[in-house]
Amino acid sequence: MVHFLHMADLHLDRPLPLPPGLDDDKQDWLRKAPLRALEKAVTAAVKKQVDFVLISGDIYHKADRSVHAFWAFRNQMVRLSDAAIPVYMIHGNHDPVSAGTNYFKLPANVHVFPPEGEAVWHWTKTGGGWIYGFSYPEPAYTETPYHHYIKQHGGDFHIALLHGQAGSDTSHAPYAPFQPSELRQLQMDYWALGHIHQRQLLMEDPPIVYPGSLTGLTRKETGEKGVYEVRMPSSGRPDLYFLPCADVLQHTVVTSIQHLYHMDEWIQSVKRALPETEAHILLTVQVKGSGRLHQLFRQQREETAAVLESELHSFSCTLMRLDVQTASSTRDTNSPVVQDILDLSGREETRKELDQRLEGLHMHGSIRRHAAFPDEQTKEELLKQAADELLLTLEEEVE
Repeated sequence: MVHFLHMADLHLDRPLPLPPGLDDDKQDWLRKAPLRALEKAVTAAVKKQVDFVLISGDIYHKADRSVHAFWAFRNQMVRLSDAAIPVYMIHGNHDPVSAGTNYFKLPANVHVFPPEGEAVWHWTKTGGGWIYGFSYPEPAYTETPYHHYIKQHGGDFHIALLHGQAGSDTSHAPYAPFQPSELRQLQMDYWALGHIHQRQLLMEDPPIVYPGSLTGLTRKETGEKGVYEVRMPSSGRPDLYFLPCADVLQHTVVTSIQHLYHMDEWIQSVKRALPETEAHILLTVQVKGSGRLHQLFRQQREETAAVLESELHSFSCTLMRLDVQTASSTRDTNSPVVQDILDLSGREETRKELDQRLEGLHMHGSIRRHAAFPDEQTKEELLKQAADELLLTLEEEVE
């Protein structure tokens, strides 16, 4: 049996956008979350005495690696070296081998696969096998990667590292595009993937696996983050165990003001939606629906966010963003005036007039240099906001 840890997309020097007003100590602690996650993963590898560790690209977020991030990574590789655990790693689109400078020498236990690709023999206590991989020569590597994985003769296992994207996935740029069915034909026992930040099992036989990013550093990267522990028997399917490593998690709560009459009701709805975790939560709250609280959110948004954050203090939680998408309750009435406003915002003539005005603004050199022309979705939002402002004014006049 071969026993290893699979991680990817560390992005150790990726800047974490934080809300204003945080003290320096908290900012520093939050921004070091990827380094602590890596340290926890290495601790697990040492404690479990794995045969080796696989890192499937994007160790760094920037082509020009920061000294601090490289030094932190090197120190964790030294810990693995002291425990006699080899590391096999590749570089991805964020940290290609053509970019940046390695300011410090990595210990001898770390093997970095070259851009031309190679197969490396690895001995374990019970036998041996082949490990395959290649590093990106430049950031935008868009060739299909199959030619880098020519199966060698012999060996108890064949494991491949690949930083790339399934051809049907349109959520990321098509770097090293592949089809899972094509990877299967290459007859590897395990595909250690990187690039997609959400944990995914594309195929079970053989396992074609994204462990996801080591830490959630954007609002979209929600949920637990970590690494896979893999135990691969000499025959039969490998066993995969997910090991959470991040002590900072991204989480989004979607709430509605529909049928709510008081702010404390809304705050309680946010608290009830928080996940049960020991990790610190970086929280995004979306507020939707129409109702009595709409006017409060629109007119006193910052103060409302401050009150919510004070109520979340005991939850080990930082409010990153309050995203207000509410509408006036006036929208729900059958008033002729309201219907006229809504009808006007949806007319083709209104859309054409908006296009003409936007085009006139965009002719201005300064505006054109600093702002792209709005797409159709943005124009829809502008019209909706305009209608909401009119309805809000109407509501205020009625009151």
